[in-house]
Amino acid sequence: MSDHAKFIELALRLIDKHGRNVTFARVSAVVANADQPWRGTTTADTVLGPFKAVFIPFRGFTFGSEYTDTSLFKEVEHVCMVAGGQGDLETCHKVTDLGKEYKIEWVQKLRPGDQTILYAFGVD
Repeated sequence: MSDHAKFIELALRLIDKHGRNVTFARVSAVVANADQPWRGTTTADTVLGPFKAVFIPFRGFTFGSEYTDTSLFKEVEHVCMVAGGQGDLETCHKVTDLGKEYKIEWVQKLRPGDQTILYAFGVD
């Protein structure tokens, strides 16, 4: 087991100082009608948060676009950074920031060992 707790604390402290509150949501996987799954679910989303997050433009200074092959990911409007150590956020589908709801297109984790230090969400 690796001990990266000091890096998680650093990410939490910096994002808490410079970030703003957002909420995450998971869409229910239970469809209202199994014969017509395209009609979606009637179950309310599971809302998590608030969490502190920082947003950076996806192409602003090429941060978030050069450390991996972008052809694997859909182009997004912003990258939302959230400190790890606050629960499992990688299974969320939506993020709400300043009253605007964004769809999460992709998730990456900075995870040396078994502890997630930082999440990067591509949102559109």
